[in-house]
Amino acid sequence: MKINFWFGLLISLFLLLSVGGVIGGSVMIFKNIDLRLFGEKTTALIVDTEISSSLNDRDYKHTQRTYVYPIVEYTVDGKLIRSKSHSSANKIKEDIGDEIAIVYRKSEPDYFALQVQLNENLLAGSVCIIIGGLFTTIFTVIIVHAYKDRKMEREKKLFEEHNFQSGTSKKSLR
Repeated sequence: MKINFWFGLLISLFLLLSVGGVIGGSVMIFKNIDLRLFGEKTTALIVDTEISSSLNDRDYKHTQRTYVYPIVEYTVDGKLIRSKSHSSANKIKEDIGDEIAIVYRKSEPDYFALQVQLNENLLAGSVCIIIGGLFTTIFTVIIVHAYKDRKMEREKKLFEEHNFQSGTSKKSLR
């Protein structure tokens, strides 16, 4: 099996993306567990929202999807912190002016998560790890298989070039 440059590049790119999925999912889970175990719980006031949108090409209508990121204010050790959520919060019922339960990192007070999203973030991280791990395994098997095939082709070509006979040993070539 001869591997051309573009095939190797494509497989390497997919391998890199799948490893990135495993790493990204691991970071999501680590941050989530860190917030669950060591995070400080408090209530925050939703003071604003940041809206991001993207075009949904999954249907023929080309609908626009909107993502809402709440900007909240809360007090840590007498200091007012204003921070934007790292996760979109389209499903929450709260609006600007409402209070919402959050969990923040004591060592990094501007990093927080909405309490209602902790399970969702854990699930998203787990899915990233599972899918990334599956694809990492698949692409690694493809690369190893291609390498072994290439090695066998080289050995076969070397064998044919030197007109080895079935009874010829490696010692007699020296």
